[in-house]
Amino acid sequence: MPTRLSTICNKVIEAGWLAAVVLVPLWFNIYSARTFEPDKITLMRSIAIVMALAWLIKMAEQGFGRTRPSQPTSEVKTATVFPTWAQRLFRVPLLVPLLLVI
Repeated sequence: MPTRLSTICNKVIEAGWLAAVVLVPLWFNIYSARTFEPDKITLMRSIAIVMALAWLIKMAEQGFGRTRPSQPTSEVKTATVFPTWAQRLFRVPLLVPLLLVI
């Protein structure tokens, strides 16, 4: 069951990407002759940092998915049903391109 903090973090994340989609293209500096204006980059980066902090708070509050049953029937079944956060991370399809960009 989601807690109040995780609900707030979800709302911040969603508001962040919506704000990025709407506000970054609308940010217009009439005195700039550059295609990629530093003002837009700064705005986008600030929104992304706020979203990342909200996601980290949400993941820390939820325990990175370490919920285990109180009485597991067997160790093999528990390991396959509840993968660790590292196993879940490596299942992300865009992990390799993301690491290459970073």
